[in-house]
Amino acid sequence: MNRIAKLPLIVKSLGLSTLVTIVFFGLFAFWEYQNVREKEESTLQIQMNQQADMIVVTLAHPMWDLDIKQITNIAEAALKHVDIIGVTVRDPKNEPLVTQAQEVPTDAEHYIISRPILYQSADQPEEIGVLQLEISKARMEHTLL
Repeated sequence: MNRIAKLPLIVKSLGLSTLVTIVFFGLFAFWEYQNVREKEESTLQIQMNQQADMIVVTLAHPMWDLDIKQITNIAEAALKHVDIIGVTVRDPKNEPLVTQAQEVPTDAEHYIISRPILYQSADQPEEIGVLQLEISKARMEHTLL
């Protein structure tokens, strides 16, 4: 006869209850992790969009004056944010004008945010370039571990 069949009912019930509890808490922990991850990704996206919006405003005058030194300084300053791993400023012909980057772990997930750089001329804004920020999720992912 089977060994499990010989066990008292209370032992079988206790084993099944333990298994169900472990599975339940495992699923709950996974669900909670997913919720926290989505919230962190959303927060990172909001912060990086705000950064991009501030940087394009800062770049408007140096781009209009074609002040490469000042554009480079702004790009280097942007790289000081822990989540920004690359900055590219492109001219109106979409040619790279300034590119700054830092080394990142190869397994880190990343994405790019682009914004037009606008200069307010006499009557309307004129697009004078494009800002691209490369954003790494490495810090966020490390925080979640």
